[in-house]
Amino acid sequence: MPMGALSWDGRVWRSPNARELDGAPIVRLDCQRWMLVQLQGADHAGDWLWLEAATDRLHWADLRRALYARPVVPDPQPSELIHE
Repeated sequence: MPMGALSWDGRVWRSPNARELDGAPIVRLDCQRWMLVQLQGADHAGDWLWLEAATDRLHWADLRRALYARPVVPDPQPSELIHE
């Protein structure tokens, strides 16, 4: 398994090797203080991360919220709703 930091900047997830992921990591096992996640994308096919709260207790809750959050889909602009 890769070692390092999984990061989220509010727009893009980055793997421990700092490459952008094609989407959010998929939570496959959640034991509250430990999580097993699978990375997405051609560069990361088959990559798994074992995450532990003890690694960064201060940000653990933030990481869990980010992993379970759904992406925000912007509302269509009025001009996009008009079909002629």
